Amino acid sequence: MTNKAFHQLKGGLLLLVLLCIVWLINGCSRDVSFMETQRIGAEGIVRMEVSPNSRVLNADGKSELRFLVRCYYQVDTVEVQLLDERVPLNEITITSSDGKTFRANETYTTTAHNDSISFTATLDRVRAPQVKVALRQPVSLSLTPLRVPIVFVSLYTEQTKTQMENISLELLQQMVEQANKAFSGTLMPAPNGCNAAMQFYVKDYQTVKITDEEAETPEKYIQDKLLSGCDKVLYVWLMNTVRWRLREDRIHPQYTFGNPNDIPGIDFEKVNALSDITNLEPNEVGIAMTFADVYQQKTGYESRPFTRMLGRFYGLLETGINPTKYNKEKDVDYCPDTLPYFTSNGTVEKQSIPLDQSGLQYTFNSYNIMDRNSTGVSVSRDQVLRIRQVIKDCPYRQQGVTP
Repeated sequence: MTNKAFHQLKGGLLLLVLLCIVWLINGCSRDVSFMETQRIGAEGIVRMEVSPNSRVLNADGKSELRFLVRCYYQVDTVEVQLLDERVPLNEITITSSDGKTFRANETYTTTAHNDSISFTATLDRVRAPQVKVALRQPVSLSLTPLRVPIVFVSLYTEQTKTQMENISLELLQQMVEQANKAFSGTLMPAPNGCNAAMQFYVKDYQTVKITDEEAETPEKYIQDKLLSGCDKVLYVWLMNTVRWRLREDRIHPQYTFGNPNDIPGIDFEKVNALSDITNLEPNEVGIAMTFADVYQQKTGYESRPFTRMLGRFYGLLETGINPTKYNKEKDVDYCPDTLPYFTSNGTVEKQSIPLDQSGLQYTFNSYNIMDRNSTGVSVSRDQVLRIRQVIKDCPYRQQGVTP
């Protein structure tokens, strides 16, 4: 083949390739245009559901009730849920039984003296089923302010020294300050929120080097050497890995001087004096966290939030329940003003358990410290009352209480 023939063939192939590219681009453009879906407007919505984010609202004029709205449109004979970001919240009107009218993207507050308040949401001719929320009148709990000292102790080996060194006193103080805001209710004017009148502070931060063998059973090392003064300070032990004996679900008050029935949901051992307790275990008097747990507190995506562990330490129970284990309980956590939910959805948006005999359920964005996958910014009044009962009755929970 001559050079001239070769160049002619090469030019022809290039032209063919360019034509193919142009054809593919045009084809793709036609496909995209054909597949583009039509945006559903307010006029296309055929059904709505509205859910309040609490079943109890403090009627103090400050606590804010929010609403989550779901809209549906129809394709042939099938109802399809509209994407949350496309719900026209600024066009949906909510009317309360006390005569207030507001948009679905606004909050509701009240000082009404009614026992409850009901809400109706409308969008043009579409009306959502009415929902009702109990009102709670402001009552002073007359709580004695507590200032609770925390001692953090990092247990590390030569292999985990670098991880320990990444834990700074500043990071621990930030974690404690976040907990203070949640327990005081200053992060969010939650509908059922309450100021627990508890302030935590870092009294000390210690680092303890242990051997590889001791790291295999850190609970034994803690039990033998690090429980001194646990009735005066709240210990938080930090380590590379939390063994099963120290895991989060084992954090709880174990003993009570009072009537065990006063704090339902926990299998207490009744004692008359501290001397009755002969085998004190770390999980009964403190909190264990991994180094990774501490790092995650700063990101806002922690799997084991410090606030929830504090709640457990003071006898609070989780607000969620596995739907396969649900047995028509009215209260999952024995705090009537929280909103119990099914744990099948691992996001901030949750589905409540049935709230009455009709099977009514609310969808809400969670904010309580005992909700999993939650913003964790609030405690409720019933939770605060439970915490105070634990502090009153349970040994090793009086840190910060003046004798």
